[in-house]
Amino acid sequence: MKIYLLAALALLTGCCGRSGNVPETRQAVTVLQENQPCITYAASPGDILLSAEFIRESGKGDNFYKSLISSRPVITKGECLPVFGFHFEPAEQYNAYYLISNLNHPRKLILKSVFTLPGDHSGPAGVGP
Repeated sequence: MKIYLLAALALLTGCCGRSGNVPETRQAVTVLQENQPCITYAASPGDILLSAEFIRESGKGDNFYKSLISSRPVITKGECLPVFGFHFEPAEQYNAYYLISNLNHPRKLILKSVFTLPGDHSGPAGVGP
């Protein structure tokens, strides 16, 4: 009886199987454009931005998080994702995360970029794994 109860509970909470709510993670493309990182990916029609987070690896300075669930801006393929005026320091490594959903498909996606701005703001941003 306990096994049936546990199995039913697991199925009702959605923690079993591939149809769980764990978003897929994809790597973004990052280049330097006008002294700021330009983060892009192969957007699909109907992709919307739910949140953005920027984390400085050194731990010095402020990190950034912005929820966009109420505004849900549409993402256009080939355009830079917004950085919301966040100031990226030269010679610092950053992790950028964007949570993306789609109006046409019930999926969520975490877009990740790891990059270091050059010390003198010239050339492309260094992109890590």
